[in-house]
Amino acid sequence: MLLFEHYHRLYSFFREQGVSRPISISLEQVASHLCCTKRNAATTVKKLQQRGWIDWRPGRGRGNQSTLTFRLQPGDVVLSLAQEMILRGDIRDGQELVALHQDEWEGLEEAFGRWMDSQFGLHVQKSHGKRLDMLRLFASRPQPILDPARLLMRSEANLVRHVFDGLVRFDPAYKTIDPGISFYWEVDNGGTAYTFYLRKGVRFHHGRALTAEDVRYSLLRLGKQASPHRWITRSIRQVEVIDSYVVKVMLHRPDFLFLHALSKEYAAIVPEDYTERMGEEFGRMPAGTGPFRIVRNDDSMLVMEAFEPYFGGRPFLDRIELWQVPERETAPELGQADIPRILYAPGEAGVDGETMRADWQTVYRIEQCFQYLACNAGKPGPLQDDSLREALDLIIDRPAMLAELGGDRQPAVHWSGSQVKPPEIERPREERIQQLLRQSGYRGETLSLFTMPEYDHVEDAEWLQKRLGRYGIKLAIHYVEPEVLASQQMRGADLILDSANMDEREHLSLLEFLFDDSAALSHFLSPGFADEVMERVERGCAAADEEQITQKMQELMKWIASQRLFLPLYSNRIEAMADSRLGGISLGAYGWPDLCRIVVRT
Repeated sequence: MLLFEHYHRLYSFFREQGVSRPISISLEQVASHLCCTKRNAATTVKKLQQRGWIDWRPGRGRGNQSTLTFRLQPGDVVLSLAQEMILRGDIRDGQELVALHQDEWEGLEEAFGRWMDSQFGLHVQKSHGKRLDMLRLFASRPQPILDPARLLMRSEANLVRHVFDGLVRFDPAYKTIDPGISFYWEVDNGGTAYTFYLRKGVRFHHGRALTAEDVRYSLLRLGKQASPHRWITRSIRQVEVIDSYVVKVMLHRPDFLFLHALSKEYAAIVPEDYTERMGEEFGRMPAGTGPFRIVRNDDSMLVMEAFEPYFGGRPFLDRIELWQVPERETAPELGQADIPRILYAPGEAGVDGETMRADWQTVYRIEQCFQYLACNAGKPGPLQDDSLREALDLIIDRPAMLAELGGDRQPAVHWSGSQVKPPEIERPREERIQQLLRQSGYRGETLSLFTMPEYDHVEDAEWLQKRLGRYGIKLAIHYVEPEVLASQQMRGADLILDSANMDEREHLSLLEFLFDDSAALSHFLSPGFADEVMERVERGCAAADEEQITQKMQELMKWIASQRLFLPLYSNRIEAMADSRLGGISLGAYGWPDLCRIVVRT
C-alpha cells in the first residue's frame, strides 16, 4: 500500500498531463515530490516500473532529464490492487480500499461492482487431468457461530446441516425419520427408552472416529443452560453409554416427537475432545462428521471443502466459498439477506444482464417460515390488555402491507391449517378498532419495537410505525443484532418483529417457536402461561399416533392464536437464478439449496 501512496502522490503533481503522456523530470524532482532521498526515489521508481504502473527512461549524460510516463490512473491502480487483495482472500481490505477512493475516481465503484459480480457463481478449473468444481456465494455477515448448540440464524443452521450429522435425519419429501449416524434404533414398549446403534468408521473432520461418548456428550451439552435450544432435550432423563457403538437414552415420559427433535441441526453430534479444546473458537472453526468441512472462517470469507471419508458419500462439489459482501447481499432486489440468490455463472465481458440470464434456470418456493409481530403480555403495561392486542391485529392490514411493500412478500403460511382464518385479511373495521382502543385504556404510551437492521425488517418496522400511528399508537423502533434479539434483554421490550423458523416438521416447529430462546415469543410468555403451554404440549407429545398429536397440536395452536401473543404478517417467495450447468437444485424450507445434491453438468 505504501507503493500506491507514492504513486498517488506523484500522479497528483502531474494530474493535468494524465496517462500516456511523457513528462520530463529529474530523479531529484521525484525525490522532492515524494519527500524522500534520491536513493529511495530510485528504488520507488524501479518498483513502480516493475508493477507496470509507469514507464521510466533515465536521461543520458549529466544534466539530461529523465522521462516519466504514467500508464494507469490511480483509480485503475486501486481497482487492480483491490482485485489482488480479494483473490488472495483479503475481501474486507479490498472493499475498504475501494470505499476509500471511490469518491475521488469516477466509475471506480461501478467497475469494482461489475468485477465482484463476475467472481460469484460456478467456477470449473481443470489442471493435470483433474477438475475442481467450486461454487462461490456471497453472504451478508460473517458466520462466527457454527456451533449446533448455539445457532441463532437460519443461514447458520443451513451451513451446520452441511458440516454436521445427527443420530437421525428427517426426510422433508416423505416426512419420515431416516438413519443418520445411528443406522438402527429400538424403542421399549413404554416409549421411554431408545437404544441407538451407531455406524462404525464415522470420522470427524479432525480425524478421530466417532464413539458413543461423543453422542452422550453432545446431548448433555445441548441440555445445558447456555444453549438457547435446550428445549430439544426436555424429555431426556438420562443418557447411558452401553459400549463404543451403542447408546441408550431414557425419557421422563413418552414423547412422540423425540426422534423429530433429534433430527434438528441443534442436536448434531460434536467431538468431545475437539469441542472442549477449542472452547469459544469451536463456533468459528467447528469439526463435525458432515459432507463438508470448514477450512477457513473469518471476516472475509467462509470456505468449505468436500470431506472425502464422509460416510454418506462424498458430495460432487469440491469447494464452496461464502464471501462477506454486506452491501451486495442486502440489496433490496435480491430479497432476504440470509438466503443465497447467486447460483449463477460469472458474467462475460460485453454481455448484458438479460442476455446472460437467458439460459439460467429459476427455482422457487413459498417459504414455510413467516414474519410476525410478538406482543409482550408478560410485561406490565398496555399490551397486557387483550383489547389492545386485538386492536393491533385489526389495524395491521396485511393485504395493504403486501401491496405497499411488495418484494417477495406473500400471505402468511400457517401451521397445518390450525389457525382460524385471521381477521386481518379483511378491511379493518373502524368502529371495532375504536371500541377496542377505548376498552384497552391505552393513553398514548410509546411502545418499544425491537427488530434486526436487515432492510426487510426495517421496511416492515417503519410500515408498522406509520400504520399504527394513524390510530394514535406510538412506536419507538430499536434495531439490534440477532444476539441481542435472542437475549433476556428482550423481556423489557413491548413488541418484537421477527421471523419464525418453520419447516415440514410442523409440530416440532411449533415447539421451537414457543420455547427456543432464539425466538421472540419465549421471552414474552408469563410463567403461568408458559406452564399452561407446556402442559398442553406434553399431553400432545404423549399421544399414541400421528392423528392424535395433530389434533392436540391444532388445539394448542388455535388457543395460542386466540391470545394474540403473536400476529402473523406474511411469508416470502424464495427464488434463485441458477447457472444452467448446475443440476440437482431444490430449495429447502429455509430457502437454501442442499449443496450436497448439486452436480455440475459437463
